[in-house]
Amino acid sequence: MAAAKSGQLVIEQSRTALASGRVRAKPCWRHLVAPFLVGFSLICSPWPVGAAKAISQPLFEDHAPLHLVIQAPLSELIERKDDRPKVRGTVSYRDADSGAPIELTATISTRGRSRLEYCDFPPLRLNFRRRQVPGTLFAGQNKLKLVTHCRRGAKHARWVGQEYLVYRMFNLLTEQSFRVRWLNIDYLDTRRDNEPTTAVGFVIEAANNLAKRVNMKRFREQHIEPEQLDPSQAALVALFHFMIGNTDWSILSAPEGRRCCHNGEALLPPKMAEGIIVAPYDFDQSGIIATDYAVPPPQLRLESVRSRRFRGLCRHNEQLPTTIAHFNTHRPALEALIDGSDNPDATKRTMQRYVAAFYGIINDQNRQRVSIVQRCRGPAS
Repeated sequence: MAAAKSGQLVIEQSRTALASGRVRAKPCWRHLVAPFLVGFSLICSPWPVGAAKAISQPLFEDHAPLHLVIQAPLSELIERKDDRPKVRGTVSYRDADSGAPIELTATISTRGRSRLEYCDFPPLRLNFRRRQVPGTLFAGQNKLKLVTHCRRGAKHARWVGQEYLVYRMFNLLTEQSFRVRWLNIDYLDTRRDNEPTTAVGFVIEAANNLAKRVNMKRFREQHIEPEQLDPSQAALVALFHFMIGNTDWSILSAPEGRRCCHNGEALLPPKMAEGIIVAPYDFDQSGIIATDYAVPPPQLRLESVRSRRFRGLCRHNEQLPTTIAHFNTHRPALEALIDGSDNPDATKRTMQRYVAAFYGIINDQNRQRVSIVQRCRGPAS
């Protein structure tokens, strides 16, 4: 009840937060490049995001599409995908300056859960030899997650592009997020003499590198106590998941036998037991994408993944004014990101409408109270 009453002032507080000086917006610039990005200015985060370390990751310092050639016994990998086999292969690209071909050896394996079951062409993990990568585009990389096209067809390629876009949307809101790089890939099956399969995909920054970049360390336990979380970042993550219509996540626990969290990487400040942040990943179950295989958790009793459900913690409701102001400040950048993508026009319109509906909720006092404040989970403190 107290949480609901406090939420009545959230809209007014968020609208005046910037003007009052409680949220100090600092101008900054980022250069975002096609195929799914355009260049524009944005406002930096109104709260501290931690001291970032300068680590060399040229792969993620450019958003231009990268063409790769992956050669491996892919038919063996696909036939035995559920066993998570490991095969030897190569990953090749051309140097951007000289045009010279560069080939790296990699161990390639399948990964994932729902997509591993659903996809004809499963998600992959690329494990490079450390001694090969210095001086290449893959310098600083060891194990990389590769999001693949899953199945043939335009809609599957579109879903990959939409999920890539969701990662970039979260990048706009905070540096404490996984970076991604768009790929155009030629797959060559070394067990068969046939034409290459050309598809789209993207790679995701390794969790170890994310931790180093934001000057934190990976949290190794299965569960997090609510008081251990960084309140500002937890509120940001919860509202972001609400914006994209995602309920397939947790910032407190992971499935049995895995470290926290479910579809999120928990990071801890050095020599501290609190201030944990959770960087989300895997957005294919979100309503803003609405894949054919996405299904909301049955206990939530939602009609479809397009139906939003706020799953943030009530103890973080006091962060709502600042968090909403942050989203409002970044609305033009988020909309420009979608509009400047290479997704089909109909897809862009659908995504824009979905995001606009989110802003309609957070900027309306009654709808915000019903959809967010009264839907939060757990005690208020």
